Amino acid sequence: SFSAVKTIVQKQNDLEYNTLTRQLSIKGQIDDFTPRYLTIIDRSGKEVYFRGIISNQVTLPQLPSGIYFVVVSSVKGNLIKTILQ
Repeated sequence: SFSAVKTIVQKQNDLEYNTLTRQLSIKGQIDDFTPRYLTIIDRSGKEVYFRGIISNQVTLPQLPSGIYFVVVSSVKGNLIKTILQ
């Protein structure tokens, strides 16, 4: 069975990644909270990078080619984005 869609909630928090400049932008409510932490995890689940961040723009480190999960954590919650390096 199907039900009608009552409301659509616009995504309030997001991460945007520019592969050319390696710039990660934090958008939404999570950007108002500090401390925030940036964690990069490789496909095997190994943490390859971790640091505290205070800016909404972060340049990610140069990593070997592959697929990574970027996690930005704060008291407001977590934002996760899959990136190709």
